[in-house]
Amino acid sequence: MGAMGVLAEPDRTLTLDERDWLENFALQIGSVLEKDHFIQAFRRAEVSEASERLRKTLLDSVSHELKTPLWALEAAVKGIADQPADARRFLPELRTALRRLWRTVHNLLDMSRLESGSVKPSAAWCDVTELCDNALDLVGESLDAHRLSAEIPGGLPLVKADQ
Repeated sequence: MGAMGVLAEPDRTLTLDERDWLENFALQIGSVLEKDHFIQAFRRAEVSEASERLRKTLLDSVSHELKTPLWALEAAVKGIADQPADARRFLPELRTALRRLWRTVHNLLDMSRLESGSVKPSAAWCDVTELCDNALDLVGESLDAHRLSAEIPGGLPLVKADQ
């Protein structure tokens, strides 16, 4: 944790008692510093653990609290779909917003499960083309307004991933 030096006059040597006293003094200072270091490390660990528990609780709470209004919105969208064309003009926007919210909630829940250790990734050999196709399916209609060109060469080796 540090170093200790004693300045003495050049022509003076310390007596045996003085050396013992200085060694004991240095040991006492070292013990106090070491104890303080461990106390601070323990406090940092406690704060970090409490912060992590709070973050996980908040994440779980937010994701679960979002599900109820999402179900209500989804029921409303289904109800609007049965209405005349004028009432349905906002339906595509509502459906897009719902899909984005559902994806966000699912991502929050998945992230929470992964971080808690309740779900462990399991790597397996996967086809890159299949992975890309699945990724495109996941983003779905959110790319409709954009031009996308995917060129995946054939014969790529398999990769180890959790699909």
